[in-house]
Amino acid sequence: MIDYEEKMRQLEAKWTPDEKAQYEAAGAEAELGLRMAEMVWQARTDAGLTQAQLASRMGVSQSHISALEGGGTVPTLATLARIAAAVGRRVDVELVPVPFQRTHQLVDSYAPSERLREDIAEACADEANGDYDDIAAADIRGWLAARPKATA
Repeated sequence: MIDYEEKMRQLEAKWTPDEKAQYEAAGAEAELGLRMAEMVWQARTDAGLTQAQLASRMGVSQSHISALEGGGTVPTLATLARIAAAVGRRVDVELVPVPFQRTHQLVDSYAPSERLREDIAEACADEANGDYDDIAAADIRGWLAARPKATA
């Protein structure tokens, strides 16, 4: 059985620099979404509220709060402001420097190339067949499904 790290090394060896940058940008976006989900959960629990109570204060459904906290929905700034008001906080957005090497990767193309899509689909199929044990491929699969296809 091949492990996840080895499978990713094999896939990455085939990718162009642009495809690698797109993959890394997807990872950075997913990481940001998870940090925001944790931030929402922490604010709610610090306020001593249940999801239902926070939802009631915001005028949304409990399932919406669950999606925010689970990372399934990334909140807009307006939603963050509503959450903050509901838990007695304020929103403070900050842009922090990143190393130069990653800066260009985060700004590169938004839609992955077709080959990158195929490689990730292959990794997802391997994951489904139990060829390696990791959730990253499923995370990337979700990200790819939400993005427009690359145009030639």
